Amino acid sequence: MSAGDDAPQPTDDAAAEDATPSGSPRAADEPEAGGDDDAALLAAVSDALGHKERGNAAFKSGDNDAAVAAYADGLAALKAYRDAHADSDDDADKASATTPAQVEEREVRVSLHLNSAMALLKLEQWEKALASSKAALDVQPENVKALYRK
Repeated sequence: MSAGDDAPQPTDDAAAEDATPSGSPRAADEPEAGGDDDAALLAAVSDALGHKERGNAAFKSGDNDAAVAAYADGLAALKAYRDAHADSDDDADKASATTPAQVEEREVRVSLHLNSAMALLKLEQWEKALASSKAALDVQPENVKALYRK
């Protein structure tokens, strides 16, 4: 038996999509992680990242008010997704992310809170900066930047 006979290789994109991250085929009865929910979440994350880029540009140019507004718009885009897809778990912020899209959403949400906190510090809006840092810590309690800005 040659080395190429050990494991069949996917020959098209559809076969590659049926493989798990480790490369092993997904069992027929194993549900696809996320599915349509992940597509909608990734769209919300993409929208939020656009707002984040706009906020970063405003921050770099010294327009901290515009930066805070852009970061708030990004957070609102993510919140709109979470509100539309809410389940009975009222503690969703502290639930562990189970799909790559959920992990990405949490990372972007933390980043938006942290960037907002930094812009608010520049504006000397201490209470709002503290609230943004605490919001980041609610999602990611071990975040060093959030602890520092708090």
